[in-house]
Amino acid sequence: MHRIKREMYRPLWVLAGLILGIAAGLLLQQTPHIVTEWIKPMGTLFLKFIKMIVIPLEIFSIVAGVSGMESVTALGKLGRKVIVFYLATTVLAACIGILSADLVDVSHTALTPAAAVAADPVTVAIPNFWEAILGLVPDNPIAAMASGNLIQVVIFSLCLGGGILMLGDHKERLAEFFHDGFLALQNVVTAIMRFAPVGVFALMTAAVAETGTATLEPLLRLAAGVFLGCLIHIVLVYVPVILACQVKIPTFLRAMAEAMMVATTTGSSSATIPFTSHGLKLLGVSHSIRGFVLPLGATINMDGTAIFQSVSAVFVAGLYGLELDLLQQIVVVLVVTVASVGTAGIPAAGTVMLGMVLQSIGLPLEGIALVMGIEVVLDMGRSLVNTLGDAVCALAVSGHDRGPVDPRLKSRAGWRGPHFLE
Repeated sequence: MHRIKREMYRPLWVLAGLILGIAAGLLLQQTPHIVTEWIKPMGTLFLKFIKMIVIPLEIFSIVAGVSGMESVTALGKLGRKVIVFYLATTVLAACIGILSADLVDVSHTALTPAAAVAADPVTVAIPNFWEAILGLVPDNPIAAMASGNLIQVVIFSLCLGGGILMLGDHKERLAEFFHDGFLALQNVVTAIMRFAPVGVFALMTAAVAETGTATLEPLLRLAAGVFLGCLIHIVLVYVPVILACQVKIPTFLRAMAEAMMVATTTGSSSATIPFTSHGLKLLGVSHSIRGFVLPLGATINMDGTAIFQSVSAVFVAGLYGLELDLLQQIVVVLVVTVASVGTAGIPAAGTVMLGMVLQSIGLPLEGIALVMGIEVVLDMGRSLVNTLGDAVCALAVSGHDRGPVDPRLKSRAGWRGPHFLE
């Protein structure tokens, strides 16, 4: 009973850590040494534990999901559905980003071209087509795991899972091994997330204390454009899909509550995989679909990032007194869509993507430095949209194979909050 009560209130404790972290960050702006020496290390430790578990969790999740499919044909059908969904929503996200930038009028900013020129220049190496393709396949899977190259780990895991699936009747022992390993790693994640409120508090305190409000004021219009775009995308794209899957919005939000909180505080789609997976389990989505869709989506589904890139392109154009014409806006949408997949295996993919977008429409790369100044704030909305996109995709492709919704999600009285310890 005590365990159930603890799990019931865990999302509320995470939310409390978020709010208290913002307040503490504002109070401790004048004493940065306290934040740097005592508070920030707690958040860093929490993130290191999460990063520690991401790679093994991704491997076991994908291999278990793929090897658990009925056949290679079923895997191919699922893969096509997922890729089409992700590409379609990314195109819509890029278009919505342009729209929200125009609605907020981010091109009319208090910053000047001189400010952009004065900013530290950012050098971005733009990969060509074959460099991007070759970057998806690891030379050494172990090296890819050690360097944290998620897309290369995904490719290796898909190959390994497919190889096990092709064993036919002889696959059971290996498939069961990876399935049991995935369950064991979920228990590790559960133990780590008991410290989530403290970790979230420390991360938010450090972020607010280091950036402050004065630094954000000149870029408030940019942030408003990104967050408005995220909201529009959720309402116009995700909500209709959720309703089409015959899931009520309050039910979906209850299942995804913890995943959304983790996404907004860590700024990482990968860190939310176990929480999104469990929320989808409560919604009746099978393990094979969750295990395939979520890790893949965490690396190539960048709806939130597409919104960020589009708004940022309009913003940087405004710094130099330029307005993007229709052709340039179309180019932005196309480049963002292609870059969202092409840069998935590249370190600092967000910066590379923005560099590709700016170069494609003839804008200076110096503007990246200013956008990066509030990237930690924009990561909240961006990661939330990316996480919800993964969940909605899994819900959509599950179709009629989805099981019943957990009855506890259908009413507030019966809901204890998402958790793994069942």
